[in-house]
Amino acid sequence: MTCEVRSTNGRHEVIWVVKERERGDRLSEHREIVDRNEWKAVDAVFRVPPPEDCYLRFEDQELTEVNSSLHIRNLILSEPTI
Repeated sequence: MTCEVRSTNGRHEVIWVVKERERGDRLSEHREIVDRNEWKAVDAVFRVPPPEDCYLRFEDQELTEVNSSLHIRNLILSEPTI
């Protein structure tokens, strides 16, 4: 997964999580601290067993300011080619 992130008016801990669809188990995750109003590149690799039916979600945690915003752009999720 690649994307760019930035924060306005505060600090965020963003967690991208790959979850198994039926049980909701966490299969893999990537954490990133976002605390600047400048675009920051994110590059993450998720290791997931091939037959799993799963999805990607993100969680915005540990917000330090009430009126803060998290921005994500150019999100690309792809599988490696062998």
